[in-house]
Amino acid sequence: MKTMIEFAGLNVEEDKGNDNLFFVSREDIPDGVGFEHYDATHLTFLAGILLFIIAFAILYRRVGRVRSDRGTDSIASESPVAMVESPVAANEAPKQFAYLNAQNATQQKLRYLIAGLIVGMEIAKHLLCAFTGVYTWQILPLHLCGMSIFMIAIHTVHPTRFTAEFLYCLSIPGAISALLFADWTMYPVWNFFCLQSFLIHMLEITYPVMLLASGQMRPKLRNLWMPAIYIAIIAPIIYHLNHLLDTNFFFINEAAPGSPLSFLQSFLGSPGYVFGAAGLLVLIWLILYAPVEIGRKLHTLRTEKI
Repeated sequence: MKTMIEFAGLNVEEDKGNDNLFFVSREDIPDGVGFEHYDATHLTFLAGILLFIIAFAILYRRVGRVRSDRGTDSIASESPVAMVESPVAANEAPKQFAYLNAQNATQQKLRYLIAGLIVGMEIAKHLLCAFTGVYTWQILPLHLCGMSIFMIAIHTVHPTRFTAEFLYCLSIPGAISALLFADWTMYPVWNFFCLQSFLIHMLEITYPVMLLASGQMRPKLRNLWMPAIYIAIIAPIIYHLNHLLDTNFFFINEAAPGSPLSFLQSFLGSPGYVFGAAGLLVLIWLILYAPVEIGRKLHTLRTEKI
């Protein structure tokens, strides 16, 4: 009887024997075939990712401007986030929902493209792990970046203040941290799990950044309480789930090697370093929101003078 691996045409043992490691998971990867933090390979990926995010954000914004010049839509005034944050008259609601309708068709297609690629790559990873017999609890999308997949999918079809703020204050710093302190360095470049990890985190940054660049996402400090409460509730649940499943989601039970959390763990121990991580998160939020709030105050002052 053929196994799922044979039906899928994947033979991990043969791949390893032929030095073809594209479908081989971390459990079977031989030593010495990966890359190191901030070596030429890592820096090349980071540079390429940065260029892609900038280029895509410019493209997304330019598409909105072109359509606005033709009188079909606007960049910022039709933001669903703005709609949720301030009451609008009933007869203005359709205009505010232009973010999701055909008036913004090109930008909408780009949002669905990014979200679809993210979801598709995650599904592909799960199928590959199932077909090759290496599926474990650790594969579940319960890391912060895994949860960002769901938030992006939800925000694409039904944007809210919560999903918008989550993407800004948690998804962006979480994905950036994952790229800077990658925990998939054991893989060679030409490996599905290596490429999938780089690409999915890149797109998790691209999605909110392009909305920020177009003015369709406007983070506000007064909305920070929603993702903050979410983290306060989910973190203890994840901590106990990690003990139950022998996993390390959120890196809350043990710090990721080579990350700032490992430095904190060396001084505070585990789980003591979690409190240091909470302080680090507050510092990141301060860096993220200070320019936004200062810019908003300056804009208000200029408007009042006029």
